[in-house]
Amino acid sequence: MKSTAQFALRGLAVTLCLLIASAAQAGFLGASATLDQLSSPGMSIGASGYTFTDFSLTNSAVPSNKDIDPEDMSVSVVPKGPGKVDLLFQFQGVWTEGDFTELVLDFTAWAPDGQAIMSHGLSFGPSFIGDLSGSPYATINETVMPMDPNSTQAPYTLVVFRDPQITQLIDSQQVVTPANKLVISKDFQVYGGDSEEPTRVILTDFRQSFMTVVPEPNTVVLLLTGVTGLGLTAALRRRG
Repeated sequence: MKSTAQFALRGLAVTLCLLIASAAQAGFLGASATLDQLSSPGMSIGASGYTFTDFSLTNSAVPSNKDIDPEDMSVSVVPKGPGKVDLLFQFQGVWTEGDFTELVLDFTAWAPDGQAIMSHGLSFGPSFIGDLSGSPYATINETVMPMDPNSTQAPYTLVVFRDPQITQLIDSQQVVTPANKLVISKDFQVYGGDSEEPTRVILTDFRQSFMTVVPEPNTVVLLLTGVTGLGLTAALRRRG
């Protein structure tokens, strides 16, 4: 009877492990998906050990806002070499005179296991066609929160923009103390200008770049010490 009970318990444990693994795999959509798919709880994409999750897109509540539908924006993870990936956002975007879009896009970036993000970039390339006297523009203003307890990196911002007078198409940040998790929130705005003549602002994609590093030995020691401490605490509680 004892042997039968042990086999039953082992079978139950194996079944639970398989169910947990299956649930985790069900939430992983591969290297590419639409924001509509990724906005569901627990969904993620990834490649080269990176994982991107917790996506949400919120269009401005202003009635005249030209919304971007989450179904119409795809997100892809593009490997760029050892420890490097790009996160590419693609959509069909054409704004004419008077058109305005503002949205907030949030997501979380996780570094591969045993690594931490050491640099992070943002880039885009809007095109302007026609009469630019109405001051059309495109801008992405991004706030980044490092959430690794072993990192002392303060929150930072990345900004890219273009208007008829000034342009900054690339921005980047070296993470002083690399972090294994970044929480990112970007404010996206495009305006077609107020000219009475035809104007076009064309923007069909923007991308993030990420590069990782293996943490220094001291950081690894801290991580191991933390795990060991948790194990000792659990053992003491069981004895108590």
